[in-house]
Amino acid sequence: MNKAIYKALKPGGIGSIVDHHAAPGMGITDVWGIHRIKRYVVVEQVLEAGFELAGETDVLENLNGPLNVIAFQKDLRGETHRFALKFRKPFKE
Repeated sequence: MNKAIYKALKPGGIGSIVDHHAAPGMGITDVWGIHRIKRYVVVEQVLEAGFELAGETDVLENLNGPLNVIAFQKDLRGETHRFALKFRKPFKE
């Protein structure tokens, strides 16, 4: 998917990803069960597609949010510990 987005964007094009932090020790297979992922995994995958990391913010972080439960529980809406990343397709490939 990252490669398809990369191909679709013009040089200098911007994309962002907002996702839910995973607990220490969780792996990529936990994404499918509780919809959480490690920030570094997302960064690695998007950089591998050719993007550069252009920025990030901690505005969506909630250090008190549980990291080992399904992210989409109704009682957690807006309260999960999330990361927000900004990526750019380089101007020169």
